[in-house]
Amino acid sequence: MSPTRSSAAARSARALVACAAFALGCGPPEPVLLALPDDGVLNPNAAASTAPTDAPAYVRPPGAYIDAPYLLRTRVVDGQDQLRAQLGALVSTEELPNGAGQELRMERGTIRVIDQRVYLVKVPLPEPVRRLDAFPVLGLPPPVGEPIQTHRELRYHNERGMRLVRLARQAPNAELVTEVEVWSRIPGEHPTRDR
Repeated sequence: MSPTRSSAAARSARALVACAAFALGCGPPEPVLLALPDDGVLNPNAAASTAPTDAPAYVRPPGAYIDAPYLLRTRVVDGQDQLRAQLGALVSTEELPNGAGQELRMERGTIRVIDQRVYLVKVPLPEPVRRLDAFPVLGLPPPVGEPIQTHRELRYHNERGMRLVRLARQAPNAELVTEVEVWSRIPGEHPTRDR
């Protein structure tokens, strides 16, 4: 028998064995799960001690007057203690037009909320600071880009995970800033993101 005939015969034999195995249901073996961890996930009667522990307690970054990134990730109902600790007591509430949620004025700043989620933190600073020093005061790392400058404010767009950081100048064209707004998103800008 020639070598090409023997290899063709071997391939035909392998194909025939594979077809027979498939027809008889002799495919590759199913994976077997040998044991399940006893963590209470599958057992509704498991003891409460098997529940995961609580997340570590929040700690404000050193030197931050207000931790804007933390507040902008917070639901009002879940973060009331930190909102009060950082911004003081609630002074007034106002419904905003055009579905922009509510504005909550507090003793040391203002937040805006849609569906219990904070999307704006506006804070008058305790004292004027240079624009680059305003970022750590708000719990933000220093900016990477340059701001858009007007005579009254400096704006950073899409900076450090924030949609907009707006710094109000102490005086026209001054380097010192007195108030800061940090937006995680702008309502209505991207309707699919607002949900």
